[in-house]
Amino acid sequence: MPILSSVIASAQPQANGTLLVHEQHIDHTGFKHDHIYNAQAGADINLAAELRGQAMGAEIDKREAAALEAENFTLPLSRYEFLNLFTQPERLAIRTAGKTDVVIEDFLAMLDNAAGVYLTNPDVVAGINYFVQVEVLTQTRATEILNG
Repeated sequence: MPILSSVIASAQPQANGTLLVHEQHIDHTGFKHDHIYNAQAGADINLAAELRGQAMGAEIDKREAAALEAENFTLPLSRYEFLNLFTQPERLAIRTAGKTDVVIEDFLAMLDNAAGVYLTNPDVVAGINYFVQVEVLTQTRATEILNG
């Protein structure tokens, strides 16, 4: 199950007798999922948080399974594994260019927020092809990288 923890971050009594509940669920990637709702007086908010965490975990499992199937059951690379496909001079050239090129800056920001990297993802392919277009990567290296 990809939800590692589910906690009640706060539970504030409301004038109408309900509780304003803030649940926080942390998944296997470290991402925090917040859920805020009004609970009826006497509701077991801890049980509700536990059940919601289980349901969220099942949904995350379902989405990850669908992503794997879409990628022909190829496991994604970690961000480190992906960046390690580039040589250090290539990485430095990309980061340097990203300081003045918003397309590269955006690609790197998307990469920073990716749970995993599929080399067949259209955004990844477009990003690497853009590196060739702006001459921070050769076509030969782009092909090598996209082939893993």
